[in-house]
Amino acid sequence: MEPRVYNNRYLKKHSLYAKCHDALNKIATKDSSCDHYFDPNIDCLDIDKYEVSVGNGQQKKTADTVIAVSRCDNKKLSDSCLLLVELRLRYKNACNLSKHELEEKVIHTKELLGAELPINKESIFVFTDKVAPQAKFVIGAFRRQGGIAKYFEAYSIKDFSDNIKSYDELPYNPIYKRENISADILSLETKENWGMIFDSFRFYIGEIGRFYGSNVYECENLKEIVKGEWERFRERHPQLKDDDDEINALIIQDEVSNLLS
Repeated sequence: MEPRVYNNRYLKKHSLYAKCHDALNKIATKDSSCDHYFDPNIDCLDIDKYEVSVGNGQQKKTADTVIAVSRCDNKKLSDSCLLLVELRLRYKNACNLSKHELEEKVIHTKELLGAELPINKESIFVFTDKVAPQAKFVIGAFRRQGGIAKYFEAYSIKDFSDNIKSYDELPYNPIYKRENISADILSLETKENWGMIFDSFRFYIGEIGRFYGSNVYECENLKEIVKGEWERFRERHPQLKDDDDEINALIIQDEVSNLLS
């Protein structure tokens, strides 16, 4: 499965959230000497708990938890879905795994979830870093046997952390780069083309307005660049010789100040 970000907000859309939500790490560390396996901010559905509450003594096998994940392309979320997460952190020997049992867990968990929200076709089974290599071998054999097991994936705790990220962990790759804008302005300065410099700053101020409300990361990125580049320009040219150029510079100064206020 390709790396995703966990999406607690999306998880809250499911009707089971109000009945059995919990923190994934809290469930993982229950009755364990370890107090930290996962990001404590990851919410989940405690499916085992829900099954006990509605099972009427006829509890079926289920995956331990369900989280929500999304693709994240430069801070834009898409393809949100639910992801089944079975915790096998107390397993000492992966050879004891049963393909039939794991398939039952996945099938019944998907029945409980229903069709409210899309469900990721892969289901993941998390083992300790020590047991995970053996588990990957065993589950790899299950995958080759076909059926729904072909969508099973064995993860170590590290694999989980590497593939299920926090939204804030992923960097934003800005559209406008400071070094490019700075180089353009310096090039115009060498020609003393003040009018073109003012037009450039007006263009970038307009772009900030365009990104406002639709791309907060680019908006803030461009604000910082415009502020810094304008301050450096005025440090190099505190007083332009031509009165009209200086008046235009003062107008741009007001626009920059208003933009950042």
